[in-house]
Amino acid sequence: MANPPFRQYLEAGLSVVPIRADASKAAATAWKQYTERRPTPEEVDQWAGRHTGIAIIGGAVSGNVEVIDIDEPALVRPYVDALKAQDPTLPGRLCFVATPRRNEIGKTGCHLLYRCEAPVAGNTKLAMSEPEPELDADGNPLLHPTTGEPIQRPRCLIETRGEGGYVLTVGCAPECHPTGNTYEHVYGPPLTELETLSTAERETILRTARMFDRSIAETHTEPPVRGYERPSDGESPGDAFNHQAAWPQILEPFGWACIGESGGIKRWRRPGKSTGISATTGILSQQGNELLTVFSTNAHPFEGVNGSGRPGVCYSKFAAYALLNHAGDYQEAAQTLVGLGYGTPRRKDKPEKARVLRQTVRDAEAKFLELIEADQLELLSLGLPSLDEALDGGVERGEMVIVGGLPSHGKSVCGLQALRATVEKGLNGVLVSHEMGSLAIAKRMIQARTPFGAKEWREKLDVLKRDSETYWNVCGEMFLLEQCREIGQIETAVKQIANEYDLGMVVIDHAQLTLGKGGTRYEQLSDASARFKDLAVRHNCVCLVLSQLNRQAAAGGADAHHLKESGALEQDADVIILVRWPWKADPEGTDDTGKYTFKIVKNRNRAIVRWEVTAEFLPARQLIQTINKTPRQEPYDDFRPWGN
Repeated sequence: MANPPFRQYLEAGLSVVPIRADASKAAATAWKQYTERRPTPEEVDQWAGRHTGIAIIGGAVSGNVEVIDIDEPALVRPYVDALKAQDPTLPGRLCFVATPRRNEIGKTGCHLLYRCEAPVAGNTKLAMSEPEPELDADGNPLLHPTTGEPIQRPRCLIETRGEGGYVLTVGCAPECHPTGNTYEHVYGPPLTELETLSTAERETILRTARMFDRSIAETHTEPPVRGYERPSDGESPGDAFNHQAAWPQILEPFGWACIGESGGIKRWRRPGKSTGISATTGILSQQGNELLTVFSTNAHPFEGVNGSGRPGVCYSKFAAYALLNHAGDYQEAAQTLVGLGYGTPRRKDKPEKARVLRQTVRDAEAKFLELIEADQLELLSLGLPSLDEALDGGVERGEMVIVGGLPSHGKSVCGLQALRATVEKGLNGVLVSHEMGSLAIAKRMIQARTPFGAKEWREKLDVLKRDSETYWNVCGEMFLLEQCREIGQIETAVKQIANEYDLGMVVIDHAQLTLGKGGTRYEQLSDASARFKDLAVRHNCVCLVLSQLNRQAAAGGADAHHLKESGALEQDADVIILVRWPWKADPEGTDDTGKYTFKIVKNRNRAIVRWEVTAEFLPARQLIQTINKTPRQEPYDDFRPWGN
C-alpha cells in the first residue's frame, strides 16, 4: 500500500498526525500540539517514511474542518435522504468517506467532511440510541447489583468530530483499524478540496442528525387529568389513545404532511411550509408510546426548543390531540375520547389472591407418566420440518417459545404457520392478534392452502369453499382473540377456551403490544412475560410469543439480548428463535427474495441440533418452506386439496 498522503493533506490546509499500525487508532506521536499548529513539511516527510496511518485534526487549525461521524451503517442512507429533504444541494457538497466498520450485510458507517465559515465546536454527540443492554466481554448482559435488572445505556449513533479531535481517514493502512478494513472516499469533493459551508448550512446538517436521536426524553409535560386517571386493570383515555391512534389521523386534518420515511422514522412538514422537515414520528417513550418530535419553532401549538435550548420537543399522541383539538385542555380532551370509546372506566380494585402450587415429586412423576400414556408429551411442530429437526424434534407442551425479529420480517407468518401445524394435527389453538384483524388472518390462511392467486379467487370461489369446509372438518379449532391487549384479559379468555378444548398452542402477536402491570414499559412487559410462561404451564400448551427486536439488531448479529424492552423475555423463555428475511433487510444487496433464516439461540430442555436453519419464504403464499434440492417451485405448484 502507498504511503499515507501526509504532504497532500498538509498542502490542502489540513493538520495531520501519524497513526500507529496496531489497530488501536492511537496517534504515533504526541499530537495535541498539532491542534494549535500544522506540522511542518519536514515533519510530515519523516512520518511518511515511518508510519502507515494518518488522521486529520478538526477545528480551526485545519480551516474549521468538521466531521459528521455516522457510526451506525443502517442510518447512512436515511440521514442522506433526510438531508436532501432539507436542502437538496447539500449532500453533493460534502466529502463522503466510508469507514471500516461494517455490519453483517456489508454496509459501512460514514464520515461526512466539510469546512465552515465560522469556528466549530468540539466533539458533540448528536443522536443516541434507545437504552440498550450493556454487555460484558463474553456478550452477556450486565445486571444492576441492587435491582438485578439489566444495565441499559444509550449508544452513540451520530456525532461530530471538531475542535480538538481527530479522525482516521483515507490513506490509513488496514492495520490501523480493529476491523482490518480501510477508509475509502466514495462521493463528493475529495479531502484536498473540502467545500466551505455557511453557518446556516452547518446548522441544517446538525439539525438533521438530531432528528435520529432515540434518547430524547418526553420533554413536554402533560398535567394529570382528574377523573380520568389510569384504572388498575385497564387504560385511561389518554393511554388508550396513545396505544390505538395513528399519527396521520391526528396531524393530517390540520395540514401536516408526511414527506418520507427512513429507518422507521417518518418525516413531517408543518402547514404553510413547502420545503424542509418540521418534525418526526417513530421515537418511543419509556412507556413504549410513539412520539412526535417537533424541531420547528413555527409549528404552533407545538414548541420546537426544549428547556435546555436544544431543538426537539416530544409529544405523545394524547398531548398532540389535546393541543390541536382542545387548545391544550386535557380534561376536555379526555372527556371527548371517552365518548369515542377510548379508555376503561375506573372501578374499585380487588386484591388478588395468591396462587400457590403445592405437590410432591411423587405426584409430579405420576402426572408425567399419565401424560406419556395419553400421548400428550409428543413434541409439537412449528410448521417447518427442518426447524423442528434443529430443535431436536420440535417444542414441548408447557414451554414458552419466543420468535423474535425486526418489523416486517415475517414473525406473524411464523406464528400462523405454527398454529396451522397444531390444528392440522387435530389439536386446538388460540391466536391473540394485536395487529391483524380477523379478515386479514382469514386471507392468510387461504393463501397458504389455495392453488390460485388472489386475482382468481372470485372465479374459483366454489373450489375455495369446498377446500375450507374440508380443512376445518378434519382440523382442530383455531380461536381468535382481538382487542385483547391486557394480559389479564388474555388469561381469562384462554382459560375459558381451555375449559372446553384441549389446547396445543397459544400464539401472542406480539409481546410489545401486550399490557401487563407496572409503571414503565419494562415493568409491564416483564409482568406479561412471566404470565406468558405461567399460561403455558397452567394449560399444558405451547405459548409461542412473537417479539420485536430493538434497533441495535438491525446492524446484524442479533442475539437474545436484542429482544425489545425487557430482559425478562430472554430469562422466561424455554426456546428463543430469531428470524431474518435478508431481502427485506437489504433489498439492494441480494436478488434472492425468498431466502429466510432461523437462528436458534436457546433450547432449554433439548439439544440444539443446528444453530441456524435456512428456508424459503413465499410471500404470495404467506408460507415458509424447507429448501429442497429440486428446482425451485412456483408459488402454487405444491397444492393438494384437503381430504385427498
